[in-house]
Amino acid sequence: MASLTKRTAILIICRTTNYGVQLLSPLFLVRILDVHAYGQYREFVLYAMIAASIITFSIPTSLIYFMPKFPQRERQGVTHSALFLLTTSLAGILVIFLGRDLIRSRTSYDFVYPLMMYVFFFVNLDFFESYALGKKRAFAVLLYSTTRIAARIVSIVVTAYITHDIMAVLKVMIAVEIVKCVLLAFIFRRHFTKSLDAALAREQLRFIVPLGSAEVIRYCNSELSKVVISVTMGVESLALYTIGSYQIPVINIIRSSVIDVIFPDMTLACDRDRLRLWQRANVVFCFMIIPIFAVFMYHARTVIDVLFTSQYLAAVPLFRIYLAMMLMQCFEMGTPLRAMNENRYFVLGSIISLAIDIGIIFALFRIVGFLIPAIAVIAGESAVLWYLGRKILRLYSVKLGGLLMWRKIFAIAASCLAACPLLFAGELLPLNAVGRAVVSSCVYLAAYMLIVRRLKIDEVDLMVARAGDGVRRILSLRT
Repeated sequence: MASLTKRTAILIICRTTNYGVQLLSPLFLVRILDVHAYGQYREFVLYAMIAASIITFSIPTSLIYFMPKFPQRERQGVTHSALFLLTTSLAGILVIFLGRDLIRSRTSYDFVYPLMMYVFFFVNLDFFESYALGKKRAFAVLLYSTTRIAARIVSIVVTAYITHDIMAVLKVMIAVEIVKCVLLAFIFRRHFTKSLDAALAREQLRFIVPLGSAEVIRYCNSELSKVVISVTMGVESLALYTIGSYQIPVINIIRSSVIDVIFPDMTLACDRDRLRLWQRANVVFCFMIIPIFAVFMYHARTVIDVLFTSQYLAAVPLFRIYLAMMLMQCFEMGTPLRAMNENRYFVLGSIISLAIDIGIIFALFRIVGFLIPAIAVIAGESAVLWYLGRKILRLYSVKLGGLLMWRKIFAIAASCLAACPLLFAGELLPLNAVGRAVVSSCVYLAAYMLIVRRLKIDEVDLMVARAGDGVRRILSLRT
């Protein structure tokens, strides 16, 4: 568990850093571009990420599963992944080309050809992180992903500042992805092989197809709200909606970091140990996410005003709705099924979620308007949690009481509630809004840590101890 904790800590640091760097993009762009121009930029990113998600089809994820399981066939697995991505990317840009008139009729400007180029170079060979995680090299992920994100953001912000031209920004984005592809081709040049393994390729496809199908449906479902807003209300509303949902990466930093670290070990463990690892991971999610939820929920208006300027204050209610989804996403229900290669359940779960999402949007969008797509996303996510949770109970032969470490989770939630009055007390401080938010949040988090540490929760104590060891090592290097 100690080595898992160390790799998890590195990966959380990595993705927190990446999120911090990535957050700089909207922070600068909302100040460089007006709301309409920023909406046009987000419109391109929206279509690009949907296309990339469909084309990627969870192909890189298979390396995290197969590399620890079949280390002797590493080169074949890497080669198959590269060929799969090349095939799907060529098919994807062909579909974009054939649907170019439809895309142009639904968007505020013509970006079809930049979209084709960007998606092709964005997707191909983009499996270094999965490869490094499969090799349990979390530090390599830290270096690669931080450098990649920084290069992307700096190029976008500098170009926007100099030109104020969206098409110039898109060209620079494409150039950065071309450079990334060339570098990855150099890195993996000795990992490719001419001797393919048909049996392994079939195994990879059996893993990829259900998982990829579910991921595509899930991602399209999560982005459906933005598409609806963009098409029906325009790019300015899309800009507001994008800002309102910007806290979602905070959740993914923690969830994906922990899950990506423990997943290779879960694939090799027995059912009992596998479930135990996952249960302990969910305790970590609750420990780290619930207090963050409380802080951002209370100070939502200040966060939007300070980070994205007052012209985006209309996004505050949406921001709070998406924050509510944080609590649901503390309970990650997919990994126990993926570890058993039972990926088919994700497909039906995602279809259920999409159907609920579409149904709510069509029924209530004209009545409620701007906020209903976000509410629909939460309703769909709730249905998926319920469905996957039932499958875990059946496959692992446990009852509801044994699904999660409920006592520890309730103790963490109670600790957060006990410290919450300190957030309200912050309003009494003779400071401006930012000062009150910072001071009250720090005091709240400190009180929460004092309370939860007294409860002697193993997972919490281990995480804190490992974090302390890391800080001490860093300080010793400086001295």
